[in-house]
Amino acid sequence: MKLLAVKSRSATDDNMIPLINIVFLLLIFFMIAGKISSSEAVYVEPPLSSRDTPLIEKPLVVLVDENGEISIGGEAIDIDGLEQRLKTITQEEKSDVSVKADKNLSVKKLQIVLHKLQAQGVANITLYAKVSGRN
Repeated sequence: MKLLAVKSRSATDDNMIPLINIVFLLLIFFMIAGKISSSEAVYVEPPLSSRDTPLIEKPLVVLVDENGEISIGGEAIDIDGLEQRLKTITQEEKSDVSVKADKNLSVKKLQIVLHKLQAQGVANITLYAKVSGRN
């Protein structure tokens, strides 16, 4: 009858367990502590601007993609839906509206949106742009 030798774990395996635990704890910490930004409903790449003035975030942001599709608060709407949405908000919210338009959007389509905002009593419209030379 033969006896089989039982292999014991080496000491290096025992030393790796605390290292693995620390790596996973660091991974979890940075996943939780890292800034998680909300994504927009549609992808919009703003045009470039040569001015570098700070922008104050407005309460109402209208997104317009390169096809002219409009989105407010993550909800895709058409041009008539924009008019209906503007009728439901207060005059204070309507005083300042920001527009994020794609750089490939035609001026005609952008003008339609801007005229609709103006017709609904929007006093100030801020058009977002990316500062040239920055990503």
